[in-house]
Amino acid sequence: MQDLRKALTPEEIESIYRFRYRVFAEHLHRDDLDGLDRERQILTDEMDHVSTHFYLGEPAAPLAAVTVSPLHGEHVPPDLFDFLGVARLRQAVAAERIGFINWLLVDPAHAGSTAVPTLLSACYELLLQQGIELMLTFCRPGLVSFYERLGLEQYSHATNLKGLGLRCPIMLVMRDGSRLRACRSPFLRILLRNGGDERADAVRLRIEPVIDLFQASQILANDDLWLESGAGFVERATPRLFDGIDEDSVRQIMKMASVISCRSGEVMTRQGETSDDMFLIVSGVFDARRGGDGRVRRLVEGDLFGEIEHLSGTARTETITATADGHVAALKAERLFQWMQKNPEPGVRLATNLARLLAGRLSE
Repeated sequence: MQDLRKALTPEEIESIYRFRYRVFAEHLHRDDLDGLDRERQILTDEMDHVSTHFYLGEPAAPLAAVTVSPLHGEHVPPDLFDFLGVARLRQAVAAERIGFINWLLVDPAHAGSTAVPTLLSACYELLLQQGIELMLTFCRPGLVSFYERLGLEQYSHATNLKGLGLRCPIMLVMRDGSRLRACRSPFLRILLRNGGDERADAVRLRIEPVIDLFQASQILANDDLWLESGAGFVERATPRLFDGIDEDSVRQIMKMASVISCRSGEVMTRQGETSDDMFLIVSGVFDARRGGDGRVRRLVEGDLFGEIEHLSGTARTETITATADGHVAALKAERLFQWMQKNPEPGVRLATNLARLLAGRLSE
């Protein structure tokens, strides 16, 4: 991976727009994004003209890129403004002190590299130098735990973001050195280098009610879904995914999961999307609809969806819609596979269960 660069010329910026197009239109096969220009083969948004762009790779051929944008002014799309909850956050932090990280993309051939931490570190340092107090972004449900290791926190429920699907809003209190140290975040070194210290500052105290309200609701949901002491599902049969697996291993797996509260009518995944998140239904009822033949499957607690894509890396074959309020646990393939390698005995059992569930799915 080449050195980090800041896009300074119109040619560099346009190459980033072309890179976005390749990822979304050609790799992910998305055609429903605003700003998608098939004739010029670029992907832009209305915030780009006030944003800063970083990338890795050559000026004409980025391998990874990210955009840093302000969240005040008329350029902020209303749907993004609402999704991020900016109106609520402005009660604690002035809009001029909130930065937004967007279009964080890595060439699929370089997935798993250090590109994401490298780009995020550049964004973090830039925002520190601009006096930004709160950094916002979003991610797929299965990636929340990755961002938590960098010091970010989910502060609102996962919802559908126009053109992108189910996403989780996440934030970083920029100068909360105490949290960065506790997470062993690479951002701590950058904070100290830029004159910060390891104590949480006043912004943390002002923003805590927003974070605490969300986390309290998640704790209540978790307590209702499984017992920390036994990792057994409360008044529910053990999901088939965990057949023959000891309770301590189940607890370790569930700690890697991101719990999503979903409402009736909410689309969880769409046919044609590409991601490696697998979802375990903990409560609720869902419809799985295949666009080609119109077939609909009914999914209930203990069922999985996304397991084929989780194992194969192929595009989603069904659109999954909640038909009742409920909860699902999102697991990212890479983290689950790492756990299976470190824990071979329960890992083999988990792999066997996945294979059986997959075989049953394919035989339907």
